[in-house]
Amino acid sequence: MSWRDIERAMEEADVVLEVIDSRFPDITRSRKLEKMTKERGKNLVIAMNKVDLVPRDVAERWIWRISKEFPVVPVSARKRLGTMRLRRFLKRYSPAVVLIAGFPKVGKSSIINVLKGRHSASTSPVPRSPGYTKGFTKYRIEKGLYIIDSPGIIPPEGSGFEAVVRGAKADLVDMASSLILTASKISPGLLKRAYGVAEESPEEVLSAIARKRGFIFKSTGELNLSEAAKVLLEDFYRGKISFFMIPEKTP
Repeated sequence: MSWRDIERAMEEADVVLEVIDSRFPDITRSRKLEKMTKERGKNLVIAMNKVDLVPRDVAERWIWRISKEFPVVPVSARKRLGTMRLRRFLKRYSPAVVLIAGFPKVGKSSIINVLKGRHSASTSPVPRSPGYTKGFTKYRIEKGLYIIDSPGIIPPEGSGFEAVVRGAKADLVDMASSLILTASKISPGLLKRAYGVAEESPEEVLSAIARKRGFIFKSTGELNLSEAAKVLLEDFYRGKISFFMIPEKTP
C-alpha cells in the first residue's frame, strides 16, 4: 500500500476515519494523512482504538488534547466497546462514504469488521477506474452510509520504538530490543512479571522466552532469538503485555 493508493481511495470518500492506538496516540497519528484529508476538503474523524488497554483518566486526557483538532471516538474493537457510538457518530455525515486508514497493528481491520457487521453488502470496487480496483471495495453499512474496505495501511516510517508501534517491517530482534528498552523505562517490572526474568535487558528477556518456548537451533543448540522476538512483538500488539504513554495534564 502506497500513499498514492490512499490518495486514490480518498477521492471516493467524504470522511476519513483514522484509527490510532490509545496507548500511543501521538506516535500512531499520521500528520501526513491528516494534512492530505484537510487539503482535499474531507472530514476527518479519529477512532482511538484499544481504549481498554489504558486507564480511563489517561484516555480522557488524550481525547481532550486531540479533540482540539479533530473529533475523537474512543473504542475497543476487541472488546466491542464504543463501536455503536462510532457508528452513530459516522451517521452524522450521512450520506457519506468513509475511508478507514491507519498504521499496521492499530486494529484497523477489526474496526472495519465491526462496522461492516453481518448485514453489510458489497456494492462496487473503488475507485472505479480500471487498474485501481484491486483491494478496494465499497460496502453499504446502512442507508446512506458506506465504508471503503481496503488495505488502507499508512506506510510505516520512523525508527526505534516508533517503528515498533507503527508496525514497520524490520529486523525482529532489533524491534524487540527497542520495545524492551522502552517498556523497562515506562513500566518497570512489566517484563519481569510477564516473562519471569531477573533483568529487563533485551538479551535476558528474549533468551527467557526462547528457553520457555523451546526455540533452539538443533544444529548448534543456540537460542533462536528471532522467534522469541516474534512472540514478544505479537504479545505487545495483541495487548497481552501493555504499557502506555501519558499526555500532559489538562488544565
